[in-house]
Amino acid sequence: MQLSSRARSRSWGAGLWTTTPPPLLSPRQMKPRHERSRSTTTTSTYAPLVSQQQGQAGGDGDGSVTEQEVAAGVAQPEEGVGPTTTTEMEESPRVSDGGAADKERVMRLLEREAASAKQREMMKMLESLVQQTKELEQAKIALEEARLEVAALRHQQQQGEAAATGPAAQAQTQTQQQWSVMDLMFGGVDEEINGLRARLRASAQAEERSRKAADELTAALSAVSMEAKQVKAWLCDARDELEAAHAERDRLRGLLQGAEAELWSATERVDALTADWKDAAAGWRAREKALLARARGAEEEAAAARAESAAEIDTARRVLADDNAALRRALEQVVEEVNAAAEALEAATGDNVGL
Repeated sequence: MQLSSRARSRSWGAGLWTTTPPPLLSPRQMKPRHERSRSTTTTSTYAPLVSQQQGQAGGDGDGSVTEQEVAAGVAQPEEGVGPTTTTEMEESPRVSDGGAADKERVMRLLEREAASAKQREMMKMLESLVQQTKELEQAKIALEEARLEVAALRHQQQQGEAAATGPAAQAQTQTQQQWSVMDLMFGGVDEEINGLRARLRASAQAEERSRKAADELTAALSAVSMEAKQVKAWLCDARDELEAAHAERDRLRGLLQGAEAELWSATERVDALTADWKDAAAGWRAREKALLARARGAEEEAAAARAESAAEIDTARRVLADDNAALRRALEQVVEEVNAAAEALEAATGDNVGL
């Protein structure tokens, strides 16, 4: 068994390697805790196809799976359970009624959910297979490192024994060292047997995993077939409901046609009433304009009369004021004359008294 390029690249004096191979995890342990609690019906339906390709590969004795094989297994269609499509719904006439459209929408939603569930299961199984492949590669690398470590320990042990026995056994130790170097370069018989045993164990483990995956696939296929039967029953019920909805649609269409006829007659009456209302509104607007014109003329005449009466009142007030002023002056003059007559009377009285 030849050593890998990565293993031969290490130096002989680098010391002991302490790398331990990581433990192989089962698909159940690799899943999160919340996913492990689910039932086996959610197992991917594409797992057995990949497991079948693992068995058919035969080239890798350790049962490793490459990403190309996983993609090829996923690309194969699943037999026995076909994807649910909307061809049956497309063959039926289109439904304009709201209830039938809801039924069709529900069926399409169920089909979409089934397809998305299959896609999620496929992605989960792909991730699990890729993780297993990576762990198997790491186990291979760790095995090669362990072989090199054992060879280095043997070489160091032989060097110690040669140093302890002295120059007497140097020829024999040199021969053993040459054989140990050959074992390190090309691999010994024991290591080859151990490698074959390890590959046999890995192949047995891979076969057991493939058998478990096939069992899981059988359970998943049975669950999917039950779901398909249930979906078919739902589709039959939905088809019956769709036919009932068609009959209801025809009945409602007749009612709608009668309602449309009544609506047309009512619309014609409304149009006639609207024309009468428009004529009445036009006559009322004309009368309103005439009344407004008359009101404006009356207001203008009242304003002119108020202006004329105000002018006459002002003129009468001025004339009355002039008359009052003339009377006041006449009264003042009369008072002055009376005062003068009184003084003359007093003077005459004094004269009379003197006489």
